[in-house]
Amino acid sequence: MAYIGLVRCGNIVPDNTIVEIPAHNLVLNSEEDNTTGVTAGAANIIVNRGPSLPPAILRFNELNDKFEVGFSNGEFREIENSMWKFIDTDTIVEKNTNYFVDVTNLTSVNLVLPANPQTGDAVRFVDIANKFCEKNVYVRRNDKKIMATEDDVKLTGMPRFTLVYSNETYGWRFV
Repeated sequence: MAYIGLVRCGNIVPDNTIVEIPAHNLVLNSEEDNTTGVTAGAANIIVNRGPSLPPAILRFNELNDKFEVGFSNGEFREIENSMWKFIDTDTIVEKNTNYFVDVTNLTSVNLVLPANPQTGDAVRFVDIANKFCEKNVYVRRNDKKIMATEDDVKLTGMPRFTLVYSNETYGWRFV
């Protein structure tokens, strides 16, 4: 079954309504023309974006319980997670996840980066209690470089930061 809001077999339903329909019956077309829309196959939802653009593909990967987006080159990438998590202890962080970090009751904390990042993977951190400058906050590289060096990083005075993985040569980059 597919779960989707706003559409029931071609009919508009009220906002915030979730309707259960078999995935093989899911077909959405734009009102302007029939060249754009969404169709669902057995495993993918294909978004037709018009005659001059390749379709976009959305799928749920049951092997990792994640939604993925497909590109015209056949590559699928995990969709960025926009959820935020709270952490207040040493943590191995997940790629493409946002974190509120509370070090109020700690003398130090280790934020360990994901072990197998892909180009474009990101992690975001916010010092929720504004205490990073008073504590020992370390970003541990987990065998990947940070800013092209093989050193862990001690943070000083950074109330928020994002790291994006580039490649084996340069590793994680602060942006």
